[in-house]
Amino acid sequence: MRSDSSAHVLLDLGSRSAKAYVKRKTLVEEAQITWALLEDEHDEYKILKALKDLIAPYEKTYQISAIGTEAMRRNSDLASAMAKACASLHIDYRTLSQAEEAQLILKAVKNHQGQDIINAGGGSIQIVKPKTTELHLLRFGISDLNRRFSLNLSIAERKVEDCITWIEDKLPDLTSSFIYTGGEEKYLRCLGLPIYGGLCKREDFTYLAQEMAQKPMQDLEALSPYDPKWMHGAIASNCIVMACLSKANAHFFVPSDLNISHGIIETTLEGKS
Repeated sequence: MRSDSSAHVLLDLGSRSAKAYVKRKTLVEEAQITWALLEDEHDEYKILKALKDLIAPYEKTYQISAIGTEAMRRNSDLASAMAKACASLHIDYRTLSQAEEAQLILKAVKNHQGQDIINAGGGSIQIVKPKTTELHLLRFGISDLNRRFSLNLSIAERKVEDCITWIEDKLPDLTSSFIYTGGEEKYLRCLGLPIYGGLCKREDFTYLAQEMAQKPMQDLEALSPYDPKWMHGAIASNCIVMACLSKANAHFFVPSDLNISHGIIETTLEGKS
């Protein structure tokens, strides 16, 4: 029995990472591991070991629940392995639908001021248009872009411009300023990009994205704000932002660290603190 029922840990088990958020009076990300569920082979043992490491600081004193996203939606065997691993660790687990993800990111981003909200993961992208209440659910993400356009291979093999053009063709019309969620602000600040009043200028981001696309992976890994493998999705994520900037004809965008976990807290855990 965990001793503190008022403290809650929420695990966000995404396609490319697993994050532990601690809920006390607010929600704080305290731990993260990087995995590639859509790119590497994973069995129940590997998942169990990764989750054990992630929850080790919390398992004796916190209630723990977990949500899964696109990797588990795509692969029923992976979903089963994740559910079994969580059950053996007494973690309450469920897989979200993509529409639920979109609604949760809207819940998380309260101060959207009518801007479109873009939430990109390893295997899917959710675009929420608060002004019209439209949801645009794209069935590809960072892992898919890495494979299709060789973004994690050598500099000469990367098809960055093709990737940006391909993404832009799949996007709906976007507002002239959009919000890009999921740790983007911390990532850009760690790389030294100036953020003015919460806004990132297109010209600054373009320069950074082009510079990063010309760096070997070992150099990118050294820049990571998290663990080195986290940067294996950086070029693909940059391509998504570049495509959105072009589609929206935007001069800036809003990088945000909010994600679906904050939406979960807003909707289902709010009364536990």
